[in-house]
Amino acid sequence: QAAQTPEGQGAEDSGTFKFTVVHGPADPVHCSVTGTHSGVFYAPITTREVNVLLFDEFMNPVVDGGMLALSWGPVGGGLAPVQFARNKHLVVAHVAVDKHGDWQLEAKVNSTAVLGSPFLVGFVEDPAAVAAREAERARAQAELEQQREAEERRQAQERRQRREEEEKAQAAAAAAEPAPTDEEVIEMEERRRAHERVKKEEATRQRAAEALKKYREELARQRRAPKARRTGGGFSVPFQPVPRAKEE
Repeated sequence: QAAQTPEGQGAEDSGTFKFTVVHGPADPVHCSVTGTHSGVFYAPITTREVNVLLFDEFMNPVVDGGMLALSWGPVGGGLAPVQFARNKHLVVAHVAVDKHGDWQLEAKVNSTAVLGSPFLVGFVEDPAAVAAREAERARAQAELEQQREAEERRQAQERRQRREEEEKAQAAAAAAEPAPTDEEVIEMEERRRAHERVKKEEATRQRAAEALKKYREELARQRRAPKARRTGGGFSVPFQPVPRAKEE
């Protein structure tokens, strides 16, 4: 919209005029938002400046008027209103990030979403924080491994001490027992010899039984084999007895 204003006295005679362009209402399609690029999250709080430029449908800056609403929050979570400062058609806001992940900015002009809204902004974790966490995890793992090894050494030491104590107790008990007399030694030796003699006799009986079994098996095999007679020609002819005829 343009307004015509005469320039001083005699403006009608000179033909010069001053035109003032008056913007229309802010248009959500032509408004722009900057500062929504992804970045790195630095604990505990990371702030980001967001700028909104207000234009009407003819790309004229909207210096006053236009109801702007900004909301900010993590994806999947609730959005909270964002306070901002306005300098003519430039709106400056600061948003805060308290964890890495995906966040979103919602911008509305006159209750209508700005073109591209909601704007997704991704924040990755600080590489230094990741490296520090991995180092702490490795340190904790190494400490647990050292504790495990120390516990295994302690248990091995306890087992070794118990075994030594048991061996000492057995040696002490053996030393406390009285030495056998000569008669007892002679009796034990006779028992040992008798035991050895019984073992030898048992082994002899087993060998004899096995030999007798083999002999009987060979004898039975020979009895079952067909009989043969040797002739003068140098070969053998099987001999089969002829059964006698029954007498009538």
